[in-house]
This record gives sequence, structure tokens and C-alpha cells, in this order.
Amino acid sequence: MNKTGVIILSDIHFTKDESKCKLCSRDLNYLTKFLTFIKKEMKKKNITFKYLLIAGDIVESGKRAEYNEIEDILLRILEELQIKKEHVLIVPGNHDLSRDEISTYCDQNDIPEEDACKYMNIKYKNYINFYNHFMNVSDYSLDKAIIGKLDFEECNISVLGVNSNVKESHRNEDHKGFIDVEKLMEETKYLDCNRHYLVLSHHSWADDRQSELPTIKNADDAKSVFHNVNITSFMYGHHHAIDRKNIEDRNGVYQYCEIGSFSKKFAGPTSDSYSNLFVTAVIDEKNLKLSLTEYIFFQNEWMALPDYALKDLVFTEKEQLKIVKPESSFEFMENPEHTPEDSSIQEQVSLDNKLIIGIESEKYLAIIAKDGLYKEGHYHWSNGEKARGWINISCFLGNSIILSNLRKDFKNFYDMILKEVVVGKIDAVIGYGMEGNIVGSALAPFFIKNDIRYLYCPSIHKDKNFINAEKIMWNKVSLFERLIFIFDFVPSDDYLKEIIDSDTIFENVKELYIFSIFSININENISSEILHYKMENDVNNNTEQRIRVIHFVACKLPVPKCETDMTQCPICVNHLSEITKI
Repeated sequence: MNKTGVIILSDIHFTKDESKCKLCSRDLNYLTKFLTFIKKEMKKKNITFKYLLIAGDIVESGKRAEYNEIEDILLRILEELQIKKEHVLIVPGNHDLSRDEISTYCDQNDIPEEDACKYMNIKYKNYINFYNHFMNVSDYSLDKAIIGKLDFEECNISVLGVNSNVKESHRNEDHKGFIDVEKLMEETKYLDCNRHYLVLSHHSWADDRQSELPTIKNADDAKSVFHNVNITSFMYGHHHAIDRKNIEDRNGVYQYCEIGSFSKKFAGPTSDSYSNLFVTAVIDEKNLKLSLTEYIFFQNEWMALPDYALKDLVFTEKEQLKIVKPESSFEFMENPEHTPEDSSIQEQVSLDNKLIIGIESEKYLAIIAKDGLYKEGHYHWSNGEKARGWINISCFLGNSIILSNLRKDFKNFYDMILKEVVVGKIDAVIGYGMEGNIVGSALAPFFIKNDIRYLYCPSIHKDKNFINAEKIMWNKVSLFERLIFIFDFVPSDDYLKEIIDSDTIFENVKELYIFSIFSININENISSEILHYKMENDVNNNTEQRIRVIHFVACKLPVPKCETDMTQCPICVNHLSEITKI
């Protein structure tokens, strides 16, 4: 039976500036990849994507020229996926605001700057013109709390578009989410009490992270209005990340789903490191729920992310909703069951070994063989270049079974560290590079539950000075003594030493626990100890520091290193493997 699906986008941030947006030019290769991927998903999963939701920040600067081009892009999406305009719901974000328009209007009409946020139809003039033209309407207005409604025809669920931009203006101090509660109280009176509602907005309704980005400041007051209506679920963007959770507050238990940025680039020298995401939902008419899947653009391809704590948005009465704790749906939180055949492998998992092999290693090898992920088995690292192509790492990490087993392996390794070694508390876990951070992100509920500090470290070879924003973050953290590093694999002792030498925050490291997906060349095992020289104020008085190293390998698959010079290697010379300048 064919299933009905919903595509949910947020934070497109369209602009012609290629440094700020992947969706930036008329050749639109990025858009083509998105549409091609969606069509494959439709065919593979027997889904017809009938509805489109967009949670704001459609353009970068609220300019008319940006809206003219994004309209063509959205029309192409609707045409190729055969989505009708009446099945589209869009809400504006803070970047859709025309800052020049409202600033000029206040100046020409002697309006105090602090009152600028009140003139909704002026500050969103270009967005409103775009919306009227795109949706073929003439009376669209943002002087309301509920600015749109979309009914799912297959079931008793509707989506309410709520305006969270009441306080936004061109002034930095007005950068906050806010709902007009008085208008909301009046408008909810006309909602059908027999239907269930999902709220779509731009700003966040619930943010329990320590983020500098604002949430809806009067979210509790707004939810009090929703208390007597069948509203239990919220979708929003703004933070450029994904997050799903159930939270109980004074108004009951609510479900929250944050949508990542579809095409925004990180404003830095390595802008391609920014994660781009979107979400789909399949309508389950029988059980009255939306089954969610998140997708990430990784290594120039789209792929599905593993399930997070809140897999489904369930539309039922508030008192029937349950708080879903993250650990309940993460396999690594449970003790994995081992068959008798596993017992011999389990005995090998000991910190007495120099190289620890995970108990799920054979499962990874079976999946690699089944999916044909192993390529030419070839690796170089020399003279400022590296050539790789030995395995399809994006497909490997896109497999939910593999990520599930990596969670189990990490928990086992972490438990061994705490039980068998007197270390006190691990200072931090660091996801190294893009691959290490994907694994680290999948472990987030484990880190939260166990109060473990998690940090992301960009590859030192991609940017010798690190990404500017990351460098600022690093300078704020304290010195570390005991670290867990997450890698895809580690080439050598020298590579580890290079990382330790790269920043002063590592200068006190005494114990280094490495969690890597794959092993290195079998003849180049990581030593159980590396030497690090602390730079004292007196350059002639450096201190030798010995760092204990424990290396855990999830999958016993060596990364073969080609000893032939890259200029002579036929694979490199003929460009048969990816070559990256570092």
C-alpha cells in the first residue's frame, strides 16, 4: 500500500553568495541531488510525498531578489514531486525580515527604533509579496498569531503555522522569538476541537541546551492557551540542528521536533563542514502518528540518520503521552546480549591489551561485504596530500545497524575504562573530524545521561589554525588530563602526537583513550605510550611527558597503506581514488 509523506525543510537561507548557502546558483546541482534522493526514497519506501512544510528563514537577507530566485526553486520542487500549492505551509523566520525596509520606514516616519518590531507588514514586506505571488493569494498578512493551517486529508491532524516573529526587527536587541498571546487566545477559539494539531514555527518552543540562540521567550504563556486544544506537538527550526524529545512542564507533556538547516553554510574558511539536514514524516492514519526520518548531506551525498529518542510524533490526548527517555530507544544503553559464540571474543576485550577489538567486529565486516562498501583498499598520506578510497565511509555511517553497534561498543569501552582503571572522571570526549563527530553525535543521549562533556575537534590538516569559531571555543575550555578521542581510524603514533601538539589545551594530557571505527595497518599498531614535550616559558627547559594510550577498534579491518610514492602510484596517477589537499 502506498504511504503518504511530508517533507519538512527549514533554514534554507537562500542567497547568491556561495560561501553562505549550498543552494546558491542557477545550475543547482545541490537541488538536483536532493530531488534525485527524494525520488529514490519514494520508490524504495513506497511513499508519495504529498505535503511540504517550511519552518522559516527561506532566504538569507530578506531581499526581493533572493525571493525571486527561491520562488523558482520551490516551484521546481513542487513540480517534480507533484505537490500541490494547497498542500504547502510556510512560516517566516528572522532572516526573512527586510531589515533595510523597516529601518528606512522608521526613519522616514519618525518612528522610534524600539517600536520597529510592531510594524509586521512593513518589516516582512518582501516576504509577504513573495508569499502572495507564490501561493496565488492577495490578502496574506502576518498581523496574526496563526498565519496558516494545513489539514492532512488522510487523518484527523492539522498543522498550524504560528508567527513567532512578533519581537524581531533590524535591531540586535530585538532578536528573540515571541508569540502574540492575545491574538492566539482569540484565534484558537475557532479551531475544530475534534482535530489534533501540530504547531509549525521558526523559533524554538523548548531548548534545554546552553545556546546563545534565542527561543520563544513567552513559550509557556502560549502553551497555556493551547492547553484546552488538542495541541501536543511542535516543529521548528532556527538552531540549524536536529533534536527530538518529550518534555513535561506545567502545561503537560509535549513533543518537540527541531528541523536542521537545509542549505546554510558555516561562515568560515571550511564552510563545507556545516551539516545540512531535512526531515520527512510518513502519515500513519490508523495509529494517528507521524513517523519521522532525518537526512544529512554528508560527503556530497544525502543519507538517513539513525533514529533518535522520539521516533514518532503521536497525536493523542496529553494525559496519554509519555516522556520518552533517550536511553530507552538507544540500543547502546542496554547490556548487549552475547551468544555463547561471543564469549571467546569477550575474553579478548581487556585493557591489558595494547589494541582492543570490539565484540561486534564480525557484524561490521558482514555488512561491509554485503553492501559492497570495500573499494580498492588503498591509502596514502604524504607531502601535504592524502588519497583515500578504500571504503565508502558515508554509506557505512549511514547504516543504522552499524551506528547502533558503535553505540554498544562505545558503552562497553567506556565501562571498561571506569571499572578497570583508576581514572576518576573522563574530562571530555572529543569527536575528531567529520566522521568522528558523526559517531559522537549519535552518542549524545549517552553523554547527557552520564554528564560527559562532548566536544568537536576539526581536523588539523584541513585548517592549521582550526575554524575560527571552533578556535574561540577551544580557547574557553580548561586543560585536559584524561580524554577519549573518537576517530574513523588513526594512521600512526605521530598523528596522535601532532594533534596533542596542535593546541595548548592538550598539554596536560596523561591518559588518552582512543575509540576508532577501523584499525590501522597491522604493522603500525598504536603504541601503549607516546612522548609529548611540554613547552615551558624557557624554551631550553621543556618537560618530557609520557601519555598512556589505550586504543579500542570497533571493526578489525586494517586500513592498508600504500608504500609507493604518490607520483608513482598508478591509482593516484590515474585519479582512481579521491585525492585531498591538506
